[in-house]
Amino acid sequence: MELIEKQQAAEAVKIVVLARWFFVTVAVIQVVSLQIIAKATGSMTLSRLVLLSGICYGYNFLYWLYLRRAPEKMSDVSLRTVRVLQVVGDMIVISMMLYFDRTVTIFVSAFFLDVVLIASVIYKKLGILLTTIATCLLFTVLAYAEYLGYFPPITALYYYGLKGNFILLERTLIFFYAGLGAAGFLSGCIAALFRRRERRLKEQVVLVEEARFAQETEKNKVAAVIQNLTDGLMMIDNQDKIILINQEAEKTLNVDKSLVIGRTLDEVAGDYLKKVGQLYKENGGQLHKKELVISDGKEIILELSTAVVVDTASRELGKLLIFHDITREKTIDRLKSDFVTIAAHQLRTPLSAVKWALNLVLDGDLGKVDARQEEVLKRGNESNERMIVLINDLLNVARIEEGRFIYKLQKLSFPALIKEAAAELQPFIQKKNITLKIDAEEIATLVDKEKITLAIKNLIENAVNYSPGESVIFVSLTKHQDKLLFSVKDQGIGIPQKQQELLYTRFFRGSNAIKTDTEGTGLGLFIVKNIIESHDGKIWFESQENRGTTFYFELPIRG
Repeated sequence: MELIEKQQAAEAVKIVVLARWFFVTVAVIQVVSLQIIAKATGSMTLSRLVLLSGICYGYNFLYWLYLRRAPEKMSDVSLRTVRVLQVVGDMIVISMMLYFDRTVTIFVSAFFLDVVLIASVIYKKLGILLTTIATCLLFTVLAYAEYLGYFPPITALYYYGLKGNFILLERTLIFFYAGLGAAGFLSGCIAALFRRRERRLKEQVVLVEEARFAQETEKNKVAAVIQNLTDGLMMIDNQDKIILINQEAEKTLNVDKSLVIGRTLDEVAGDYLKKVGQLYKENGGQLHKKELVISDGKEIILELSTAVVVDTASRELGKLLIFHDITREKTIDRLKSDFVTIAAHQLRTPLSAVKWALNLVLDGDLGKVDARQEEVLKRGNESNERMIVLINDLLNVARIEEGRFIYKLQKLSFPALIKEAAAELQPFIQKKNITLKIDAEEIATLVDKEKITLAIKNLIENAVNYSPGESVIFVSLTKHQDKLLFSVKDQGIGIPQKQQELLYTRFFRGSNAIKTDTEGTGLGLFIVKNIIESHDGKIWFESQENRGTTFYFELPIRG
């Protein structure tokens, strides 16, 4: 037997043993009451009653002692033997009771029904059937024993017994078989019903246990992942209480998990955690890549973000606070920006000197140059100009990243800025024989002249660079409520759909743009986007490959 089968068998026998204590006690009280209180007379004397009840109490006590052991300590043989003895012992005691009562009456023989009921508790269908058959055979033997005169003479005045009375014997057996058969059938049905329910319950228990084990396994996996993440994690419930914090967050914030769990951000100790709480409240519990600087001998820069945690019913359980240490990235960015700034400054001075020298020669100040020399010098001057543009772009990018891109706002006419930028690009536009059409409403607003002119110039220059010769570029400026809308539309190569999301990143150039113009830096649109957003504006574009692109930006009208 498996352990669970042993447990079930032991429980069934315990029920029978407990019921036998009650049944035997009630039977003793009944007989004593009839003999003492009602002064009844009969064949069941007090000595016989003591003998029968002593036997029942005795073997029931032995069963009770046996069942005190744990099921896993019971052997299969001993447990099966005890189950069989539950039926056999009671059959023997009931047979003795009928013998002492000197007759096998249908009323007294009803005690055999208890045997069938016991079988229905501890056996399955086959066991109940065999018990019913054995009981019928035993009753038949006892009835024939009385019929043949082997029982002591009956002394009751109201009943003459079965001795020599075949008709009464026949009726007694028929009634007994019918009653016991019905009781056996009903007990079998009830036992089968309980067994089915027990089996279903067992299956459900197994399913529940498997689900619980799977859930526990998943829970342990998630807990292991959370605890071993390289980023700090902290979960805050809807009452702003900390309910989870992983090892990395403990280490980063210099706190002990046991001292913060169950407390709000205001209640916990620790300077770092208080700074986190202050930033969390200032932003209404919504953080997206917010930077927090903490210092513990050395500067640590954290990037904080929040994520809403919901259950399967989409109910909000709280928020997850994520701490990402970006100290190394910031240090690398700073070193890179410092290097670019120093290198660009060191390069710009000699490049400016080269430019001045080339212009001096080209202007004829150092003597006349022939056509071939002039062509070579012009190419050198153009390459030098491109290097100067690249250096200026690198310096602008470094200033943007370091937050040193200073803006000096003044109220200016926007159409004038467009014309100024277009004038600077006029030689380049004429070289490609491109028509530039400008349609600008008169709008004045607060802007940084140098930065906005640079942005306009970059957008028009890109349109010229990537448009075919003899095409048309449209520049438009309109007023829309309290904002101005600027656009540059070309008929050029367009931007590949798969690469459009990368357009504003540093050093990015479309694959078709590289084939058309090999000398771009990929920094212009990055600078333009930062200039427009620094003016509280918005920039976007529409493009189809080989059909052209339209860039838009929108700025608030102020001043």
